[in-house]
Amino acid sequence: MRDLLALCREDLVSGETRTFVKEHLARCPACRAEWEALDGPALPPLEGEEPENGQPFRAFAARWARRRRAVAAALAALALLAALLGGCLASYLVFDTPNLCAAAAGAARVLWTDTETVTLRQQPRVVLAKPDGSLLETYMAERGFTELEEERMGALRVFTNGETREAVLCSQNRYWCLWSWR
Repeated sequence: MRDLLALCREDLVSGETRTFVKEHLARCPACRAEWEALDGPALPPLEGEEPENGQPFRAFAARWARRRRAVAAALAALALLAALLGGCLASYLVFDTPNLCAAAAGAARVLWTDTETVTLRQQPRVVLAKPDGSLLETYMAERGFTELEEERMGALRVFTNGETREAVLCSQNRYWCLWSWR
């Protein structure tokens, strides 16, 4: 019967069992005294120690919150690093330069301003230009170079100024021309 009293106190019994326990408590003074004893605290506090009023839980919750913030910050840092590395890789694959900022600024200048050519990298030289096939000849003529037609191989064009030769790999889409020196 003691087990039923504890279960009944915690409201873990069916309605029929609860009715049975109430009827039994009306007839049995020993069980009624035990029922009333169940109203007290489950464990008495130790000598010289006061109840902590949820202190262990608060400490655990604070540790958990700190840990959660640290994990969130680490994940945010990893996501930022992955985005930067992905941007650098995309910049290298598309613009032949790992400098994401230079590639983005150069593309913006060529696409949305009247700037015809933008140098993305100096060594080896990478230039972004408006999508006009004749701009490369103009650009190289301004630098004092002429094209060697007999050495042209598809998109690889060779220029000379009498002293030096420069091979330029050209690619073009509807947004820009990309010239990469080899």
